[in-house]
Amino acid sequence: MRALVVAALLGISAPANAAQSNAFDLNCKITRMTAVDGIKMTQLLNEPLDTSFRVDLAAGRYCSGGCKETKPIYRVTDADIVFDFLQTPDDKGSERIEKVSRESGSYLSQLWYDGRTSLISMGSCTPSTFSGFPKRKF
Repeated sequence: MRALVVAALLGISAPANAAQSNAFDLNCKITRMTAVDGIKMTQLLNEPLDTSFRVDLAAGRYCSGGCKETKPIYRVTDADIVFDFLQTPDDKGSERIEKVSRESGSYLSQLWYDGRTSLISMGSCTPSTFSGFPKRKF
């Protein structure tokens, strides 16, 4: 029963062991785009780009790609896992956010810089069994 509740909160069909432990991998297919002044979206890659995350909600940590080191998860809500959020205090309005929807599996990474240019990666993620974090050296 607990596995079904956690899987429902994740909004995905997760293997029972991933749902029970709150630890899972996400395999994502994304497309990168750029926009200037929010007007023109240009696709930078013609083919989807694959990326992956290893996530442990209980530990509050994740890693991506080759998973050489883990990072703290910025925030977890019922609806989203926000991996990273950074906002600069200057007037240029630089901001970066990377998140995945726990309900739909949709992925979004957006970087705004110089107050008008945006790099956006969007796609979808599917869960798989947690493959673990790198071993600590000390």
